[in-house]
Amino acid sequence: MIEQLLFTILAVALFGVIFFKMIKSNDTGYVTLLVIEAIGIAINFIGFVFNIHLNIFFKIIVYTISIIAPIIVIVLEKNGIDVINLLKFAKVRLYLLMGDNKKAKDTLLELLDKHPRKL
Repeated sequence: MIEQLLFTILAVALFGVIFFKMIKSNDTGYVTLLVIEAIGIAINFIGFVFNIHLNIFFKIIVYTISIIAPIIVIVLEKNGIDVINLLKFAKVRLYLLMGDNKKAKDTLLELLDKHPRKL
């Protein structure tokens, strides 16, 4: 019970930090992380309200997507690594591996339009 309460407080606080980071940078790339985080919080909330005990596998998944992933993003960005752009470059790489050069080019052009001085 106390574990779920502490989890909820920490997860909601991290959600708020990522949300305000998204608003501040005006970058919708954080939306995916926020949705994944919200799913983890919702699963925990449903388990708490209906007194459903999740097995350890699901608890690890919920903790990972709700707490560990946002902490990793925050720490990497504190160290100067732009995680959202890194994920977009990974997406470009995936498009290239799949042979979809048009989507890769469009994604790169989108990055250049958003951050002409950073890249």
